[in-house]
Amino acid sequence: TAGSTFSISGGTGLTVANGILTPTAPGTYFVSGTFGTASLSIQPLSISVVNTRVQVSSLAQTTVWTQSTFGGLTGTVKRLVVAVTFSDGTQFVDAVSGTQTAWLAASQYLEFTSSDVQAITVSSEGVATLVGNSFGSVSLTATAWCPDGTITALPSGTD
Repeated sequence: TAGSTFSISGGTGLTVANGILTPTAPGTYFVSGTFGTASLSIQPLSISVVNTRVQVSSLAQTTVWTQSTFGGLTGTVKRLVVAVTFSDGTQFVDAVSGTQTAWLAASQYLEFTSSDVQAITVSSEGVATLVGNSFGSVSLTATAWCPDGTITALPSGTD
């Protein structure tokens, strides 16, 4: 976004920083911008921000290991890849490392666990750390959660 400038009209409930739009209040906003010294303008974009709660409707762990095992020295880390679909149809292809993590951290709606924390631990942000050897399978699980308990059936995915 270097060389880009943006302007927002329609109220103060939408801000932009480093090319990332962040809603702070419901409303309809118009975003326009320019790029570079050529002053190329983009057409205004209408964005509606609504204050509607959505739930996680499905999870799929899509982590691809380069080998069939998580190998390396103690302390080796790998980020899990979790695809998330919300009840309004919004999809995050990578909830752990995708661009949306700049404004919505995975720890705000996902919980990660390991079936053997003596072998692999998983942080609240979905980073797996090798801590020891295991001669059996270790399941790494992502589960949707909601801090106010409004989700009754929690989707989960295991890798």
